Parts: sequence; C-alpha cells; structure tokens
Amino acid sequence: MKLSKLWYLLLVTGTLAIHACDSTPEAPRMSWTELDSLYYSAPGYDSLHPEQLAFALQKLAKERLDTYEAAALHPSDSSLSRVDSLYTLTEFYDGLAKVAMAASEYQKAQVQIEKYSNLYRNTVLISWGGANIHPYDRYAAAYEDSLQRQVPLSEAYQAQLELLAEEIPFTERHTLFYYLENSASIIQPHQNWQAQLTQLDTVDSLSGAQLDDLLAAYVTKQVYGSEEEFMVELVNQYRADHYEILDSLRIPVGDGLMLDAQVVIPKGVEGPVPTILEANPYVYDMDVPIFSYWGADRGFASITVFPRGVRLSDGEFAPFEKEAEDLPKAIDWISKQPWSDGQVAMYGGSYLGFSQWAAMKNPHPALKTIVPQVSVGIGIDYPYHNRVPMNYALRWINYVTNANLSDYDDFGNTPYWDSLYMTWYTSGASSRGLDTLDQAPDAIYQRWLDHPDYDSYWQDMVASTPEDFAAIDIPILTTTGFFDDDQMGALHYYGLHQRYGKPEVVDQHHLIIGPYDHGGGQSLQWNGEVGGIEIDQNAFINLITMVYDWCDYVMLDGPKPELLQDRVNHYVMQQGWQHLPSVAAITDSLTLYPEGFGKEEPGALTTTPANGFTMLKEDFAPDSLDKLTFDYLLHKPELLPYFLEEGLVWETAPLTEEVVLAGRPAFQLTFTPNVKDVDLKVYLMEVSPEGEMMKLSECLQRISYVQNREQRQLLEPGEAITVHLKNSFWISRKVKPGARLRVIVTVNSDPEWQKNYGSGKLVADETSADFVPIELIFDLERTQIRLPLAPTLE
Repeated sequence: MKLSKLWYLLLVTGTLAIHACDSTPEAPRMSWTELDSLYYSAPGYDSLHPEQLAFALQKLAKERLDTYEAAALHPSDSSLSRVDSLYTLTEFYDGLAKVAMAASEYQKAQVQIEKYSNLYRNTVLISWGGANIHPYDRYAAAYEDSLQRQVPLSEAYQAQLELLAEEIPFTERHTLFYYLENSASIIQPHQNWQAQLTQLDTVDSLSGAQLDDLLAAYVTKQVYGSEEEFMVELVNQYRADHYEILDSLRIPVGDGLMLDAQVVIPKGVEGPVPTILEANPYVYDMDVPIFSYWGADRGFASITVFPRGVRLSDGEFAPFEKEAEDLPKAIDWISKQPWSDGQVAMYGGSYLGFSQWAAMKNPHPALKTIVPQVSVGIGIDYPYHNRVPMNYALRWINYVTNANLSDYDDFGNTPYWDSLYMTWYTSGASSRGLDTLDQAPDAIYQRWLDHPDYDSYWQDMVASTPEDFAAIDIPILTTTGFFDDDQMGALHYYGLHQRYGKPEVVDQHHLIIGPYDHGGGQSLQWNGEVGGIEIDQNAFINLITMVYDWCDYVMLDGPKPELLQDRVNHYVMQQGWQHLPSVAAITDSLTLYPEGFGKEEPGALTTTPANGFTMLKEDFAPDSLDKLTFDYLLHKPELLPYFLEEGLVWETAPLTEEVVLAGRPAFQLTFTPNVKDVDLKVYLMEVSPEGEMMKLSECLQRISYVQNREQRQLLEPGEAITVHLKNSFWISRKVKPGARLRVIVTVNSDPEWQKNYGSGKLVADETSADFVPIELIFDLERTQIRLPLAPTLE
C-alpha cells in the first residue's frame, strides 16, 4: 500500500514510537499485504471452559500484535490514492487497536484509537465518523483505571462512559448515542461472536484477516455487549438531564389543518431562548432527529416542522406548493411559545434550503436570519434544470409521497430506477408515460410536466420577484459547492438578492462556495474527495458548526465566523481561500475560440477566432455516454473516444503558465439547426498531462428558453442562431502549467433526462414519431468560451 511521504512519516514516527528506543533487533520486514495473508492455528473452543478460549485468544492476539507492529514500520509500496490511503490507515489503526485490546495491551490500543479518531476528524472522512470507536477507548481506559483504583471493571467502564457522554464533541455525541442504544442490532451483528465461535469448529487455521475478525468480535462483545442495559440507561438519562423534548406538537395553518412538530429545548439555560427551525419533508422514523439535539447543545430551541401530509401533519403532501403559505404561520406560532424569546432562525439544505426562500415570500418579523444551504431552485434547477426536466423527479416524488414517512427502500433501489429510465428511453414513448411504467399515473409528476415555462406555478412557491427580494431585511448565509447538484438554485436566489436587495441588507448576505458536493455543501465533505478527485485539506470547513456560529452571531451577539471575511468567500482549488466584496469583483476573463472539426480527434482552443464549420449530430440511440452519471467528474481518460463519437471536442495546448479560474464559464454558440428546439450540454474539463480529465463546469440548456425562461421561443430550422449559455456551474481552481483545458459540446441524450426531439411540440408529449435526426452546423468564427479569472488580491 503506497502511502504519501506524510503518511509514511506519520506511521513510522507515530504508530509505534516505542521501537525508536528499543534496543532489541529490528522486527522482521512485514508488508501490509503480507499482514492479511499470514496463517495462525485456530484455537479450540469448549463451551464448558470458556476461560481456555480467552487465554488462547490472548496468546494469539499477542502474536498477531507483533506482526502488526512490524507492518507499521514497513508499509508496502503498492500504489494507492490519497483517499484509499486514508481508508487504509483507518482500517489499520482500527485493526491494531482491537488486536492490542485482545492482547490486553490497553495502552497501545488507546494510542491507535486516538490516531483513528484524529484521522477521521482531521482528514474529514466524515464530520462525525468514528463515533462508534470511542467506547473501545473508554473500555481500555477503564481497564487501567480498575487496576489503579481496585474497583470492578464494570464500575470503571460505566464511569468512563458517563465521562464520554459529557466530553465528546456535540456533532459526534448523538451518533455515539445511536450506537449505544442500538448496539445489539447494529454493532454486534457486524462482528457476530456466535458465528465466529461456530467457525472454530470447522477450521484448523485462520488467515490473518480471519483472525482479525475473530479478535474484533471478541473485543466488541466485551465493549458493547457487557453493558448494553447501562448504555441505554445512560443515553436516556443524559437526554432527560439536558433536554426537554416536546413531541407531536400541533401548529395551526388555517382551514382547520395542523402541522406536526418536534422541539428539543436545552435545560439549564435561563429564560426563553432563540429557536432554530428546520422545515423538513424527510422523515425516516418517529424519533427525534440528531440535528435537533445539535441545536439544543448550542443553546437553541431546535424545532422541526413537518409539511402537510408528512409524519403526523394533516393534509396531503404537495411538494413545494404550500411552504410559502404555511411557514410564516409556523414561525408566528413558534415566536409566541413560552420557550421562545421571539427570535427564529431557519437552516437546512436542499429542500430545506428551498423552504427558507419560500418563507421569504411572505417574511414574518420574528424570522431573524436564514442559512439556506445547497438550496433547491424550484423550477430553476429542479425538477427543470435550465428548462430540461429530469426523470429523477419521479423517483423523488415516490420517495416523499408514497407514505407519511420517507420511502427509503424505493428511493434507494437504484437498479430498478436505472432500468426504468432505460426502458423508457428505448421505448420511444413520451415522458408522460414514465410514471405509468413505474406503477400508475402520478398527479404531481404530470402537474410538473404541465408547466415547462417558469410561470406563476413555480414563482408563487418561493421568493421570486424584485419586490420579494427588496423586502428582505435580515442577514443571510448561503452555502453551496462547485459540485453541488443544486448550485444553480443556491446562486439563483443569491444573485436575485444581490440585484434587487437593499444595499445595507445585501452587505449582510454572505456566500460560501468551495469544492463540495450536495452533501458536503450542507455539512462536511465526505472522504476528502469528490468523484474520486482529491480535495485540498484547507478547503474543509464544518458547515454544521458554521450554522450555529452564524446564529450565535446574529441572535446572541456572538463573534462573526472567522471565515466570513467578506461577502463572497470562495475556495480556489490548489490555491486557497479568497474573499471578495461581491461577484462583480471577478472582472477578468480568458476567451478561447474553437478551431478544427472536433471529431475523430480534439480540435484546438486558441485565443484567436478561426474560420470554419463543423456538424454535431444526434440520433438518440443508446450509446456509451448514457452511463456517465456513474463517473461523477468524468475523469477517466478512456471516455475521450466516446465524447469524440457523440460530441464535439476542442482543447488547448498544454498551458505554459497557471490559469486561476473563478466563477461561471460562459459559452457563446452559433449554429444552424435542422430542428425547432434542442437541449445542449457543454462541459469544461481540465486534462492532466497523463490524460485524466476533471469536470470543472457544465451547462445543460434547453435552447428555446435561453432568452426567456418564462416563455419558449422556438428555433427556425435552416437559420443560424447565436446563444449565450451563462447558467453554468461555478468553479474556482488553479489550473497548473502542463494541464490542458478541454471543451465538449453534446446534444443531451441521457436516459435520466427528458428527450427533446425538436419538433416544436410540448416536449412532454413528443414521441419517437416526432423525431428526425438532429443536425447542428456550428460556425466556429462566431463560437467562443469565456472563462472568468480570479482577481489578484494584495
């Protein structure tokens, strides 16, 4: 396992520093691969004499510990990515810790557990990841404590668990509690002790990996199995001591309807407190969600309000349609409760981000701030993305409307949905029939198809007019990511407020945008990578704690979060954070022009216009590009031939100096169509010297809506048209010398999107009978790509 120099030094200097001063001969060389391939004699098991097995396991564990220590000093040299290396390290620390515990080497175990936990926190494999490892650490500490104080191990372990509940960071505490109160059904089955014992009756030897599993199950049985009842009691007592939980609250919203709500109120805080509200349609069970405890841990009353038809709320859930009407009433009710000081904040991501902008349609004076994260731009990027509807919408509708709780089983059945999309795609049927292929016509899905324009149906759901944004008078923190599916929605609301808001209020609207996907833009980027691409460590910020820091700042006169040094805070990949007074501060750009056909081999991208024409065709037959969804950043070099076959490809020569991009690329395309409409997708790629691609930005656009998203304007076959595609994805990245920039233009023909045959009819009603092969003749002299460049700051 090839590790970076940093990780190698970490292992050599930190994992087993004890060897540095050991005068014994150097341990035999042992690679990490060999660690798993060693074999050990299987211990015998006699249920009448379990102590014999315990002794045998301890002996085996000591032998296994020696090999782990040798391997720690000599990592193998097989190649791994940084992310794989992180996984390898956590697995190594975890395995070594449990082997050490089985060997009764508890101090050594604690060293490895600390490294495991720090690796999770400092490399951001996940913000609260690794919470389940903490009881192992406390069990090891309890063993040492029981010897020193001469008390039973059980007593010492219970005391350690009580300390853990108080000391653990709040973002990890309730994940830990989840493990503690469900240990019998979650932790132990993964390392089933009984199954391991049964295995001993059938084998004479165990591989290193099998022995690790046996020892882990043995240790886990001690750690999680010895105090199951106490763990549940501890969790319940902690919650009783620290929170007042009010469930199944009823909030009137008119017409005799009541919304369901849960609130967690911190105990030990004087007087009423500010409230943080999440309006959440996603409900997996009837328990209090973890994020409600987070807010209470930070001193806020944390309330979740469920939309109509969700959980125990009255009525039927019509996604997006009633929030603008209901949320101001819910905020009014919250502000008048005895536990509320009259101040309400809202936060949350995706649909929950939309909900905040819906509340701003008719803002209530008690609402003091919103923190919309990765916000759905209803009618802007979902379920229409630049007026191209996504078939995923039907899957999502089922997810949130099949029952009053979210239907995760249906939503998570990706093979079913992929098959459904492909069946529809190859059938030639209209997109009207997609829901019938699933089960039956769906009224919500059909209603969405009935509104291809950005009309009043969409606009009435959310703050959308100049007057709506001019009326805003509260501070706002917006977060999104370069790789966030809803980036366009987040920037849509942000941009409208910048354009129409009061200057003194706009000055208090901050934007954070970095190398995050949809999840990372509302919490913490998982695994330190996106789509297999490594992300800079300095880019990682905890957007969970940022929410509470912001609410402290706005409602409790706390300090302003340090990152928010200006209104626009963007992370330039491979460079660092940059703070700008506005998006308008990005003024410089690099304009590139295509040269050559862009077929068979990439054409050139140069800084001077070139004459010529080239043709882009599409027949909607299934092709290799139909599965690009599975290659998130399209980074595999072998994809290039597929792009050349299905699209037009141009690229720069290797850069001789760095180019620092910041903002949303714009694509000016001039072409003569043979159809009345077409959906185009344009990619901007970075290409490494080795040929690996990284998707920097893309723009998917129904061309008949380029000029006006509220009214379709059909193309004239045979007449040239120039379109300006500006609603692309923001990217901030330093592209280093030696890399190339690549632009790819395709006709969108993806089973996950509606097919636009170009007949000029309502696209939802088009079938293969309306199809003629699409041919677009591009005028290269009038086609260009404008790349925004990051300003140079002193």
